[in-house]
Amino acid sequence: KGLADMRRRLIAEKRLRGVTMSMLDAKGRERVIEINVWLLDRHGHPAGALAVARDLTPQVRLEEEMRETRLRLERIIESSADGIVTTDREGNVTMFSRGAEEIFGYRAAEVLNKPVAGFLAPGSDGVETLFRSLLEENGRGASHETVVRARDGREVVASISASVLRDESGSIVGYLGICKDMTARRRAEENLRRKNQELEAYAAGQRDEISQRTQRWHAA
Repeated sequence: KGLADMRRRLIAEKRLRGVTMSMLDAKGRERVIEINVWLLDRHGHPAGALAVARDLTPQVRLEEEMRETRLRLERIIESSADGIVTTDREGNVTMFSRGAEEIFGYRAAEVLNKPVAGFLAPGSDGVETLFRSLLEENGRGASHETVVRARDGREVVASISASVLRDESGSIVGYLGICKDMTARRRAEENLRRKNQELEAYAAGQRDEISQRTQRWHAA
């Protein structure tokens, strides 16, 4: 049926371009070929056809491998607990992973194509500082800890590791940031520090009281 359709189209259109089909080679391996066909005319009547075939198998397999790699990468990104955010050169969000949604409370659809600086808490210049340091370090990567305002108003302590994204020519086309929510850890550290200070103050008071009692005992 496929060849019959091609024959009818060839007679009607006089030329077929970019026809792809699968076939088995002499060793029984499946190949993908592209065929361009021209109708040969003699005295106004079809007299034959000229076909030029091109083996697309390597290209098709490469595209399949790239597609599978992209799908694996997307699954890794979506399953990561860390927030993964990419931006263009101007700092507008181009990707916002599920982990980023969980950390910052925004849905990807709400922030795509918007400035990432919009997520900063008032008075913080963390993302701009991070981007500047990336440029100063020639894009070798930088880390920064900053306070970010979540969608519900919470202040999230975020540790951001960033690097630049480059195209095939090496030109910077955007930025990649991997964000970890450090809020609970910083809160626990602050609680521990406060308890240590309270314990040290209590111990100092106890030492003073013992010292005073000792002095009174010697005086007596």
